[in-house]
Amino acid sequence: MKTVIYEEDGLKKVMKQAVAPSGVAHIRKIMQNYKDLNMHYKEDILLRPQLQDDSIIFEYITAYSLDELILEAALNKKKKDFFYYIELYKQFINEVACFNYTTFSNTEQFVSFFNKKYPLEGLKSFITPNIDLNFDNIFLLKNQEFKVLDYEWVLNFPVPVEFVAFRAINTFYYAHYSSLVNFVDVNELFDVFEISDERIVHYTKMSIAFADFVGTNQATVRQNGYLKKSSPFEFKEPEIITSQLFYKNSNEDIFSEEDSMRIGVDSQTSILQFSVDANMKNFRFDPADKSSVIRIEKAIAYDSADKALELSLMDTNASFVMDSTHFFATDDPQVYFFIEPGFQASRIEITLKYIHFLEEGFFIQIGKRYEELTRFLSSLENNLEKEREFSQQTILDYQLRIDEKQGLLQTVQDINLSLEVESKRLESELLEQNKVNNELCHENSQLISEKEILQKDLKISKEIISEIESTIWWRTMQKLNSLGRKIKGEAKGKNK
Repeated sequence: MKTVIYEEDGLKKVMKQAVAPSGVAHIRKIMQNYKDLNMHYKEDILLRPQLQDDSIIFEYITAYSLDELILEAALNKKKKDFFYYIELYKQFINEVACFNYTTFSNTEQFVSFFNKKYPLEGLKSFITPNIDLNFDNIFLLKNQEFKVLDYEWVLNFPVPVEFVAFRAINTFYYAHYSSLVNFVDVNELFDVFEISDERIVHYTKMSIAFADFVGTNQATVRQNGYLKKSSPFEFKEPEIITSQLFYKNSNEDIFSEEDSMRIGVDSQTSILQFSVDANMKNFRFDPADKSSVIRIEKAIAYDSADKALELSLMDTNASFVMDSTHFFATDDPQVYFFIEPGFQASRIEITLKYIHFLEEGFFIQIGKRYEELTRFLSSLENNLEKEREFSQQTILDYQLRIDEKQGLLQTVQDINLSLEVESKRLESELLEQNKVNNELCHENSQLISEKEILQKDLKISKEIISEIESTIWWRTMQKLNSLGRKIKGEAKGKNK
């Protein structure tokens, strides 16, 4: 599909025209979505399309999207304004369908589309949901009325209002991640809509299912040669790319188109020079008006006497920066400079190199891949944390077992030491006993020897006695002794 801006009867119009037969069905689908939503939404809230042959025509409007207003508040560090617009969006999605809301239930169509049932029963839901009610598709007119520009993805079954808000928050936050990450946490935005952590998990899975569905359809469309823009009013970039320098006097002022200068650039541009008012101290430099990769080498302010002051880059909305090379996913690249008080700058010279101007959709694919990798990394970190906790518990268990075994080992060592001491004591006693036994054996041997000697002496004595007893002298002595005893006995009797 191609987009053409043209003027008719003094009015600017936008025409989206199919360039292949398959695109005609898409054109008619947009018209049907408009009719379906118009029956359920507030009157005149949708930008009215007109079907003309194989094209669809919209009125050209000049207004700021909620995406631009919210991002501007963030870049200027105005949290009050930032959350004012977030609350405005919350009020909008809760009122835009008038009385055409219902309570959620897992209808057959819902389960078929999102692949499973979700525990979201009872939540406020759109009867006919426009899934793409993102910040960049809602414009705030000068009369403070809203205008919805994109209604490509409209479903015919109830979907929770929270899910639409969840997608809008995610799309906005990660499209401007580098500008928002140090300003507000994404969970603060979910808190505004009271989306619980449990439902965030459900909505993430639903978003993946939706992205898979959209991706499948887009692949089919590309095969048929049907070229689609992601938003009806996201037009092709002009051949001349524009850089712009905004300036203001104080932090309280806001950057505006009136206080800015533009210079056309291309891939060959290397130096930009802007004449500035000496009173201006704060600058926002937009190096291009489309997604791009740019190396910003230096920015130098010169006073009227050509005295130079090199400026430091204060902030940027680049997705990431490597050395001095800035990767801008947004089509509104921005860098911020500040001039010290007392220096009266008359011009600013910026040296840079335009490495590459990126086509539409490049960073969308990068962003999707980044989100997938972020989810995968988060899953790995959770698994790693669980593994770490399990390992720590296992180490503690092993340590307890080691301590128990060391305690048992110490007990065994103590027992072994006691046994060793006791063994040495018994060995000493055994040696002493052996010594006593040896002495007793020696004494016994001596006694045996003495016994043998005495037995010999006794034998000899017996032999001598026997010989004496056999002699006449011995028998005579025996008789004399007997007679003597008899005489002594008689003498004792007389005395009595």
